[in-house]
Amino acid sequence: MRPALLALGLVLVAAMGWAGPQAVPVAGAQESPRLASLKIGVWPEFDRPAAALVILSGELAEGVTLPATIALRVPASSGGPVAVATAASLGGSLLNRDYEVTDAEDSLLISFSTPDPVLQIEFYDPLSIDEGARSYTYVWPGDLAVDQLTVEVQEPVGATALTVEPALGVGALGQDRLVYRTAQMGPFEADKTLTVEVGYAKTDPRTSLEILSPGEGDSGDGVPVWLIIVAAVAALAVVVGAVVYWRRQGRPAAAPAGPTPGARRGGRGASGSAKGATAKAFCTQCGDQLRSEDRFCSQCGAGTRGG
Repeated sequence: MRPALLALGLVLVAAMGWAGPQAVPVAGAQESPRLASLKIGVWPEFDRPAAALVILSGELAEGVTLPATIALRVPASSGGPVAVATAASLGGSLLNRDYEVTDAEDSLLISFSTPDPVLQIEFYDPLSIDEGARSYTYVWPGDLAVDQLTVEVQEPVGATALTVEPALGVGALGQDRLVYRTAQMGPFEADKTLTVEVGYAKTDPRTSLEILSPGEGDSGDGVPVWLIIVAAVAALAVVVGAVVYWRRQGRPAAAPAGPTPGARRGGRGASGSAKGATAKAFCTQCGDQLRSEDRFCSQCGAGTRGG
């Protein structure tokens, strides 16, 4: 009986040993990387009407092993990102990266791998519009820990009574002629959320980009630039043609080469003719001698004074 109990015990120990590794988390499993910095940019009606452009720009913390896997949520109402890109350094050229999108309740989970420490995700999210009043709310879900989180709100051109929560202070005019309100929120650990609320009044349906820089091919008054250029070139061609025609018409015809009046007189100079010789007529255009009955010069065709 004792050998049977011993065998049964060995079987139980072996079964527990086989199940043990599955019950204990695998050591060294990759955790969500930490960000050294993250800027949340909210640009209402920048280049798309009735929508806010949200830009998440971050940099991985030192010590994060590359390539790193990033997974964060965006609002389901956005329909997903329009750009997921990375760069080798801040201010460097951004390269688009492949990404996966999966449903996560009222959000969309964006997952991608980055070989670079700098990352940027962009998406558009609809505004809430009630006649002339507009509002937008974005919630940072806290998917990644951040050492320094910054919020930036771009003021829509033509907006009035703008309010931002959290308070970001007085705006500053950027080089693009747009006003930005910015403030640092400090460190945020994972799972700590931040809500950004923007409200304002605006009656002009155009975007900030349309108001500041009318679209290419538009002169700003509804007349296409290409049409103005074509009209200017055509007018210039007419003027040049008229000047050339006027000059050609006003220039006297060159007299055909021919003997001089002196040569027709048998070599006598222009000072006079032989004594007793009768007066002879010559063409005033080419100098050819005329006969008394000539009405037109036989050399050049010019009319004679006598004719």
